[in-house]
Amino acid sequence: INNQVLGTYSITYEVTDAAGNTSRAVRLVTVFDSIAPVISGLNASIEHPVGTSFVLPTPIITDNYDQAPTFSISNGSVDENLIGTYYLTYTAVDQSNNSSDFVLEVIVTDRVKPSVTIFGNDTVIVDVFGTYDEAGALVSDNYDPNAALSIIGQIDFTQLGDYELGYFATDLSGNIGDTVYRLIRVVDRVAPTIEVHAPIYVLTNSNVPSFADSI
Repeated sequence: INNQVLGTYSITYEVTDAAGNTSRAVRLVTVFDSIAPVISGLNASIEHPVGTSFVLPTPIITDNYDQAPTFSISNGSVDENLIGTYYLTYTAVDQSNNSSDFVLEVIVTDRVKPSVTIFGNDTVIVDVFGTYDEAGALVSDNYDPNAALSIIGQIDFTQLGDYELGYFATDLSGNIGDTVYRLIRVVDRVAPTIEVHAPIYVLTNSNVPSFADSI
């Protein structure tokens, strides 16, 4: 019997008595493999960036006897363009049809921050006591088409000075983009006015009236 090679072996027993009578018996011995292959080389959970090609991780399959066990994905799939959690079941099989399973969790995530491009000028001049028309901004994101724009900052139109408005966006995965700033400069560009009143009379020593403006 070769216990290193699968198969069925026969053992023949023969006995002879003193009179020369002989009898024989045959025993069949089967060498079999009941140990399932082992799946290794994979993490239980992996993260994958949304919108990028998903490459199926290749496991290491080892077996106590079979030198070339096979594996397949027996259940599950991954949508690389949709964030969420997916499960893939790896099934390994050896030549004796022993099998084992391994479940891989794949989390498709979005870690990319949205970006903001402001419309109009980076610096806007506004007259004191005037008004400011917000030009808005363009929000871009790799996944979320409805990433929310936020504008922070306050302007006191009654006080001369420089004020900053900050623009940033947040997508549905909670990624917060970098803040872009617009400078609002409140200035006074109106010249003062001069009012001329009616003329007044000033007496001189010659008693001749002269005229002077009253300002």
